[in-house]
Amino acid sequence: MPTGPTAVRDALEPWERLLREPDVGLALDAPPLAPEELGAVTGWLADMVRTGNLPQKLVVVPGTATAAPSELAVIATDGAQASAPRGVVLPPGGPSPTELLAADPAPDVVLYR
Repeated sequence: MPTGPTAVRDALEPWERLLREPDVGLALDAPPLAPEELGAVTGWLADMVRTGNLPQKLVVVPGTATAAPSELAVIATDGAQASAPRGVVLPPGGPSPTELLAADPAPDVVLYR
């Protein structure tokens, strides 16, 4: 999700209904976030997971690795990517991890069902 000039937490407000779904994660397409802003976003999402009794949510953020609540699986992209992370969701019986990582270009995030 691109955030533009608005605060990330404010940009997520219209998407709250979808983020409450158990199989919806979040990937931010923004410059690396200030620690306070990242903490506000991850805290809000973690609270949503806790109160909604949801499974752990995947969150992809620009920047370097950071501590996150256990309700979230955070992947930091290190800021070196020129574009938004490329992801793929694989059904059962899909390509093996070795085959997938041999692809050119390899995906940044892989989810197995």
